[in-house]
Amino acid sequence: DYDTERYDVSASYSTPQLQAVFAYFLSNFTDNNNGVFLPDPLSGTAKPYQQTALYSTPPSNYAQYVTAMVGYNLTPGTRINVNARYGLETQNDTYPANTGDPGYGGFAGLNALGQGTSATSPNIMAQVYQGNVGISSNPISGLNASAKYSIDGRNVSIDQVGGVYGAGSGMDSAEAANYAYVVPQEWLKQKIKLDADYKILPQSDTKLTLGYEYDDTERSNAQVGHSNTNTATVGLS
Repeated sequence: DYDTERYDVSASYSTPQLQAVFAYFLSNFTDNNNGVFLPDPLSGTAKPYQQTALYSTPPSNYAQYVTAMVGYNLTPGTRINVNARYGLETQNDTYPANTGDPGYGGFAGLNALGQGTSATSPNIMAQVYQGNVGISSNPISGLNASAKYSIDGRNVSIDQVGGVYGAGSGMDSAEAANYAYVVPQEWLKQKIKLDADYKILPQSDTKLTLGYEYDDTERSNAQVGHSNTNTATVGLS
């Protein structure tokens, strides 16, 4: 029992030298069930099973994004492209019901609302942003070169009170000591890429290709918090 709404608005502008597209997107997802009770096949009883377990359903949420894409011809042989997006992804619904084990009576680890935390809502908001700028050029006959920089970021805020899930096998009071936080991941990814190819023998279409790429990633709450790679390529065709 859920509803999904999607709204898109965009505008474009174009001339022989400049092309641009601007857009706004809104997605709204409403889940009309906090959780569902389903038969528990591990209850040790014959079908249709005397015990049932409460399984959570996805929480209501919405997301909105603003995007821009611009291309401009600096010269007949040189073009620059810029793409950018900024978005807000929000979930201000009550915590979904825990997916629990009915083998433990009472579910004492849950609050009165059947949630595994004393907070009523996580009030999560993620700010996301992506962008890239690139330039490609054919400065002399037989030579093509390009350079590109891209960025991908995510920042998250959350109201975190109490545990969200039980690390043990059940959700009763005996498992309360095993409650743990569910912490969203944040990241910042950046990449630089350079490419060039040159026809050293145009009459036979013999081409030399050079490339370089640098990739840097920063993550929070991850097994690998920071990583970077350098990749260089040389080719002859």
